[in-house]
Amino acid sequence: MTEIKYRLTACSDPAGKKNDIAPLYGNEDNMLLLPGLSPEPFVPDAVLELGPHGTLLMVADGMGGMNAGEVASQIAVSTAQAMFCSEEAQSLDASSYQAREAFMEKVVVQADTAIKEKAAADPECSGMGSTIIMIWLCGNEATVTWCGDSRAYLFRPSIGLRQVSKDHSYVQSLVDAGKITADEAFGHPYGNVITRSLGDPSKAAKADSHTFPIYKGDILMLNSDGLSGVLRDKTMQDIIADSRQTPTQCREALWKAAQEADWYDNVTCILCELVEGPEAPAVVPAPAPAPQPAPQPAPAPAPQPAPAPSRPAAPPVKPAPKGGKNKMVIVISVVISIVVATVLALLLMGGGKGTTEPGPAPTEVQGNKPPKPQAANSGNQANKPPKPSQGASQGSSQPSTQPATASQPPQGGSSAADQGGKIDQANENNKPDAADENKPNSGSGNKPNNSSEGKPSNNQTGQNNQTGQGNNQTNIEITENYEN
Repeated sequence: MTEIKYRLTACSDPAGKKNDIAPLYGNEDNMLLLPGLSPEPFVPDAVLELGPHGTLLMVADGMGGMNAGEVASQIAVSTAQAMFCSEEAQSLDASSYQAREAFMEKVVVQADTAIKEKAAADPECSGMGSTIIMIWLCGNEATVTWCGDSRAYLFRPSIGLRQVSKDHSYVQSLVDAGKITADEAFGHPYGNVITRSLGDPSKAAKADSHTFPIYKGDILMLNSDGLSGVLRDKTMQDIIADSRQTPTQCREALWKAAQEADWYDNVTCILCELVEGPEAPAVVPAPAPAPQPAPQPAPAPAPQPAPAPSRPAAPPVKPAPKGGKNKMVIVISVVISIVVATVLALLLMGGGKGTTEPGPAPTEVQGNKPPKPQAANSGNQANKPPKPSQGASQGSSQPSTQPATASQPPQGGSSAADQGGKIDQANENNKPDAADENKPNSGSGNKPNNSSEGKPSNNQTGQNNQTGQGNNQTNIEITENYEN
């Protein structure tokens, strides 16, 4: 196995948020470097040999705007140091990247719990939080684990600068959704809104992890958003490429550029350069991108509105009763018979000159209409014909019933329209419903009223029945006269 050697440098500065009377001069950032997983101090830019347990690099950014941000970031650093320096970490098979990722994510969970417990116990720390990002170097691999928007970069001369973490932020979600470009995300007004962090009381912290190979000449960089928030990736790439004689020289060049860009936040940065290690292959692909968030199940399609019900087809016209035609024939035959009998009676009465009493007044016949009833008090008594027989007088003195119409229910019975409330006559007369034309309803002329259920309606056969009554009585009168 190729021996790996590296150089380190680091700095955390209040920078744009310096405050002489604030704790740590207003610096809410913290950092941790554990060469060989040991808390022993190191000399910047000194060449160090990578041991079997590897080396840990870490940055924590206390949440801007929250209470006691420097306390939260310090708790995160203290928790990580205690766990990486424990017997559990020393006995861990660090050569397995799965084991490293699992252990680093466990550190995130423990730091989140410790921050929440402190916030619950101390009202002055209520609402505090922090980001966290770590790189564990072991062999020729680097494992990065993070929660929040602090970043990890890899600079390789053949490919330039690449971000190997992915921000847990609102702006990054806009980029992922294709609503803005990565270039538009820089300097976005909501760039300080993060979606994951340590100490968030609404949910447990969830970290992402990523492992990639490293080669001789590679430079790893961890930083808070105070640096990447004022310098674009292309700017940092050019600075590193021009100032990589030593890690410290590179860090100072980045500091100068950030200050000139009017830094506004705390700035923390760790640089690690591999001076010895395996040679990079001739064609080296870029490191695999940071893992995408777990795919969410596709949302169920929105329920489509139910199609508007089609207009119901008009009910079929009911066929006339089978015996309708026969009834009509009978009625016509009766009318014709009455007319003929009346004519014969008139002829017979006109021919009897010896008779002292004039015969009954002739009945006026108009088509199929019934004879008009004679008024009781009209005309001169001298001109009246002699009184007919009792049966005829009873039939002729009875007034005829007026036929019921659709707009006026027959007297003596109530239509469905009267029982159910008022009906807009204009709508009934001007815009009949297609279904009402073919299907009889309450109050229409096609349906018998309650007082004549089971009998033909007045519109269709009522007049004929009256005609039949009057004519039958006339037949009786004619027969009596004939017998006399």
